[in-house]
Amino acid sequence: MKTQNAIPARRQENSAQLVSLRRIRFVCPFCRRTYARSLSLVRLGPGVQKCSHCLRTFADGSIEWPAATQQQKREFLFPDRGRFYLMGELVLGGILLAAEAKQSRGSDFAFLLTWTACLAVLPLAMRLAFCWYQIRGSIIRHQRQQLVQAGYAPSAASEAWPK
Repeated sequence: MKTQNAIPARRQENSAQLVSLRRIRFVCPFCRRTYARSLSLVRLGPGVQKCSHCLRTFADGSIEWPAATQQQKREFLFPDRGRFYLMGELVLGGILLAAEAKQSRGSDFAFLLTWTACLAVLPLAMRLAFCWYQIRGSIIRHQRQQLVQAGYAPSAASEAWPK
């Protein structure tokens, strides 16, 4: 009986992994605590991270937006995992639309087309808005860093930048 109970639990775990997008976990090399999760392998940041658990500083491999290559920028905006999710959403929407087009009138089909388009575009719009916010912060950090390297005091560089 115990083996019968274990099998459905494993299936539920596998089906849960298929339904949701899996995120990449970034962990501290010292204490192995997760400090970030992302859909993309590319992270924006100054290149160093301080762990909130063990308080040690380490190189995390993040880059600033102006220093990123075109391929890194594309991966940050449209990660591979997100692209497959969006493509699957569009294919499923197309199948539903084709099935509904045979059975419904024009106004129902237009409503379903609009609804499917909104469901496909909404996650993408939310992702791009979040990316825009991160890119903006990255550009500001990069420009402040350039001012400090040019010889301005860190306090002067932060005061000179409009908020």
